[in-house]
Amino acid sequence: MPSTEGMSRAPATACPHTRSRSRVLHTARGRRSEAGFTIIEILVVMIIMGALAAIVISSFRGTRSAVNSRTVIAVATTYATGIRAFQLDHGNRVPNPAVARDWPRGAAAGNPLHDRGPLDELGRHYLRNGAPEPMQSGTSVLIDSASAIPAGGGLLDSYIRYERVSETAYTLEIVIWDGDSWNSVCKVGDAVGGPTC
Repeated sequence: MPSTEGMSRAPATACPHTRSRSRVLHTARGRRSEAGFTIIEILVVMIIMGALAAIVISSFRGTRSAVNSRTVIAVATTYATGIRAFQLDHGNRVPNPAVARDWPRGAAAGNPLHDRGPLDELGRHYLRNGAPEPMQSGTSVLIDSASAIPAGGGLLDSYIRYERVSETAYTLEIVIWDGDSWNSVCKVGDAVGGPTC
């Protein structure tokens, strides 16, 4: 057998198709050398981000509604205190919204009840420190049972509806806009025996 020690080998020439195919196979098996993302990867990330955004938005909406409900319930309790003071001064009679000297109308559209509550014998409102915040900011309105609540939400978040059930009993119903419809969430007053929240 002849010896190959002194002989030089000619470099092997490979087919160009074989070389590129082997490079594609190597790239598919190993790490990619090019920088960037594929369209599939970008779409998957966008879908995940959209799902997370939907979860955050829905939880924020629920939190906002819950905070609004608690705020308006506190406001209704403030009005209940004013009505109770009126009852103490008037022999347990509750204010009649049809009588201006009991509870005058406010200046807002729809002619709601005055947001500082009923009047005492001297013509002063029982809520002497002013209307509660949701009433001042215009996100809530105090109405009587004869007033209708509009179909859509509009700019308002809530209504407090005063109903004179009898000469000595009343309810304050809290109606909240949840983004889709009006919902009665609570009643406060003599006729219901305390808050029903």
